[in-house]
Amino acid sequence: MHKKIILKKALKLWSKIAGFSGHELMKEINERKILEEIEDYRNVINVHDLPDIYHYWSNKYLRPKTESLGFSSFKELCILYIEKFVCIINKECNILSIGAGNCDFEINLAIQLKEKGINRFNFTCVDINEAMLKRGEKLSIKNGLNRSFNFLNIDTNEWKFDKTYQIIIACHSLHHIVKLEFLFDQIYSNLDDYGYCS
Repeated sequence: MHKKIILKKALKLWSKIAGFSGHELMKEINERKILEEIEDYRNVINVHDLPDIYHYWSNKYLRPKTESLGFSSFKELCILYIEKFVCIINKECNILSIGAGNCDFEINLAIQLKEKGINRFNFTCVDINEAMLKRGEKLSIKNGLNRSFNFLNIDTNEWKFDKTYQIIIACHSLHHIVKLEFLFDQIYSNLDDYGYCS
């Protein structure tokens, strides 16, 4: 039997037993998962501490392909397009980072941009985990970047973007988002005509 049919039958049965609809049940499950995820990451300082297999796989299979395109890391890709936007379009670059966590990736980007003489940018770091964003805010202050950073503690599954962005980044975060279609619609609607999404 097809998995979706089994799931639908299970939800109908559960709805009768529990006394509420499958939609309400899924909403309850999602809310619990979000709370679990917030708690799981509350004290995680290094979210980029990935297993060795990730580095083996990405260096062996992805890196040769990206190097043929002129960059060897995600950070280099982001810097390339931010620099391209600021220098060619010649206006300030509003950068949205979805699922920014501790914001260490974004702060490192900002440091490297400033080292290259690029100062016309503002980051908006969005995450559902307030504790992680507070660590990011402290890190931005420590590095003298607090004027270039905004922090929004929101759920991107529900958030409607508040402005147009020239660069939109999602670094190791999309697998945490349930409503990807909604998010991609928001990205499409709010990405500058000359902007980039990575």
